[in-house]
Amino acid sequence: GTILSGTTYRSQIKSILSIYQCIVTNKLLKFFPTVCQGTSNKLNLLSQADDHYRALMKMYSNCTVVLENLEITHVGENYDLSFLRSIEEVGGYVLIVINDVNVIPLENLRLIRGHSLYEGKFALAVMANYHTANSSSAESSIPTGLRELPLRNLREILRGGVRIARNPRLCNIETIKWHDIVSKESTNAVITSESKPCDKSCYNGSCWAPGPENCQKLTRLICAEQCSHRCKGPAIADCCNEHCAAGCTGPLATDCLACREFKDDGMCKDACPRLMLYDPNLHQLVVNPNGKFSFGATCVKNCPHNYVVTDHGACVRTCGDKTHEVEENGIRKCKNCNGPCPKVCNGLGIGELAGIMTVNASNIDTFQNCTKINGDISIFATTLRGDPYTKTPKLDPAKLDYFKTVKEITGFLLIQAWPENLTSLSPFENLEVIRGRTQQHGRVSFAALNIAHIEYLGLRSLKEISDGDVVIKNNPRLCYTNGNYWRKLFRSDTQTIKTRDNLVQNRMCDGMCTEEGCWGPGPSMCFSCRHVSRQGQCVDSCNILEGMPREYISNNMCLECDQECRTLNGTPSCHGPVCHIYILVELITINILYSLPNLILYIIFQEAYVMASVDHPHICRLLGICLTSTVQLITQLMPFGCLLDYIRENQDNIGSQNLLNWCVQIAKGMNYLEEHRLVHRDLAARNVLVKTPNHVKITDFGLAKLLNANEKEYHSDGGKVPIKWMALESILHWTYTHQSDVWSYGVTVWELMTFGAKPYDGIPAQEISCLLEKGERLPQPSICTIDVYMIMVKCASCLVCNTKTKRNSPDSSERL
Repeated sequence: GTILSGTTYRSQIKSILSIYQCIVTNKLLKFFPTVCQGTSNKLNLLSQADDHYRALMKMYSNCTVVLENLEITHVGENYDLSFLRSIEEVGGYVLIVINDVNVIPLENLRLIRGHSLYEGKFALAVMANYHTANSSSAESSIPTGLRELPLRNLREILRGGVRIARNPRLCNIETIKWHDIVSKESTNAVITSESKPCDKSCYNGSCWAPGPENCQKLTRLICAEQCSHRCKGPAIADCCNEHCAAGCTGPLATDCLACREFKDDGMCKDACPRLMLYDPNLHQLVVNPNGKFSFGATCVKNCPHNYVVTDHGACVRTCGDKTHEVEENGIRKCKNCNGPCPKVCNGLGIGELAGIMTVNASNIDTFQNCTKINGDISIFATTLRGDPYTKTPKLDPAKLDYFKTVKEITGFLLIQAWPENLTSLSPFENLEVIRGRTQQHGRVSFAALNIAHIEYLGLRSLKEISDGDVVIKNNPRLCYTNGNYWRKLFRSDTQTIKTRDNLVQNRMCDGMCTEEGCWGPGPSMCFSCRHVSRQGQCVDSCNILEGMPREYISNNMCLECDQECRTLNGTPSCHGPVCHIYILVELITINILYSLPNLILYIIFQEAYVMASVDHPHICRLLGICLTSTVQLITQLMPFGCLLDYIRENQDNIGSQNLLNWCVQIAKGMNYLEEHRLVHRDLAARNVLVKTPNHVKITDFGLAKLLNANEKEYHSDGGKVPIKWMALESILHWTYTHQSDVWSYGVTVWELMTFGAKPYDGIPAQEISCLLEKGERLPQPSICTIDVYMIMVKCASCLVCNTKTKRNSPDSSERL
């Protein structure tokens, strides 16, 4: 009933809104935790102590979930690690090694998943965290180092064991009941440390550090037998949901402290909602409006911008076998390769190079002819001088040119040493994208450090650094390090460029460059061209009206006209890829058709339509038709004639490789016809033409029929037909299908294997159907193994079988 003044009222409203905002923020953090990458450096210290500490602080400040490993190493006594208090979950292992700090405050860490393990065994390793001063006095010989490791909320390690050793000042760890934390299948804990009594309030006698707040909380050993995994107390009603990890506050999947598999809007599940669902009414898959992607152990509506999306609904760093990355509507996706995939190689930290820290003489050959590297590239001093510890020899600097084919690195590029004969990073001159899906120290995607002789970077093709920072430091002779242009390569506002202690000179870029700057000296190093570019080099103009070769302009680039374009003077020779006047360069055959009835001409035009529509290396294509007083069909010239005559005339010079190669090519051509709903109906050796002894093409579409989308077979009206090449059903019912083409393919293979013999020679055509109905088939050719003959037998089976025989014929012949 009290009347408040305006100032007091506004103050209370502001206070209420602040409390409400805090509650909403906490709920959002529960559903959508702040994720950070983590590291895989193990015991390596890759920078000076202060820089190393700043990298840790930048990576883990406000971080809730660490995707990979949490590595706290080489931290001195007086550094503040309070930023680690926000971490609740680690995907890989936790490594705490060679630290001199008193306390490592991982107070809120609940779960270690152990997706990757230190030394292949340990999900938690705490070792050698002390420092002994070099002094003769007894007081100075007392070691400093880790005294407390208050993991008071650590409830579960899903995979991997524990090793805690050589921590002379660390107490209380001996009291921990590790069997309550590690899984039953994991390695037993290996603990060697001093033990001090726990606080009296710790009823089970186990604690992480002094004080009642550090008592160990048991979530498995105290559970009732009916509990599947974890519990919050000894009663049956205290059992956690089966999807919970690290304990719970209640029985529901929304009461879990952490999720065993995936978290979806605060609820633990065994899988994220699928992107597609089956609609029983439509009998097809439809988009699931509630579908989500798997990102670590979290379900997300959209993957992070720098990750790749799979059709299975996962956010990944690299695509799997037989797939490659494509960009659709601004999203990177994994799609099946159309033909051979571009050569993608594993970088450091991936596959066979997992655990390898640097490129060296033992692994450089794996990067030969790679266009994309999944992972990281690091070049250290041990790369060049070798490593006697691992018995790795010196690297031949010339082999760094293997990287000239690389266009994309999905991780980071780190260079801390470089051959003295190279004044730029020229082996990476064709690198276009650094994705930064993994980052050095969790923040750096490109770094060039401490290279005494490098003069310019020379990364002339670099167009994008998708994520992570750039650091260029301590290169006393390096010029052309314009910080403003780097920001144009970034895809996030949080990315930064740090340049320090490089040579500051006002060296001029080439006159062909714009004011944006350049990667180094010369017209090939411009960020952008003042006029146009030709094959990566800035030039004044293109060869539009004069000069060779003739060119056209596209996106300020000079591109060559097609070789079939005739060179014109005074006018452009081409407009884009289209020539103004073509040069005929293909050898052709002209078939002149003299006076023919209109019906026959109509049939010929139908055949011409079919022949012009196909485009396959093993099918003869119609190039054109001339409608003059006589109709002229123009086709590709096949200088060796038909295959039937060729094998009869060259029988002594034809080996098994030729025969099987022709079988493969014919099968590929017929498979193409089936995919385009074409039934040939007259396949035989006489209708296969020889372009070269290693290249044949199917021809003669005089009987071909194009099936409609809903048609499975074609019924003929009769007429002259090749009975001895036809399937039984075609002879009896005048029915032609793709399966009947399979039968003809088998007869054609028989012709090849008999060097042009006539099938069913001496048997009248009218008796063929009776012969086939009795089960008679063409005999096994004398040169054939049973494997080859079985291909013919499978082809000469009834039409009720499917068409897998022909589809498998190319693979079968290739294997033979």
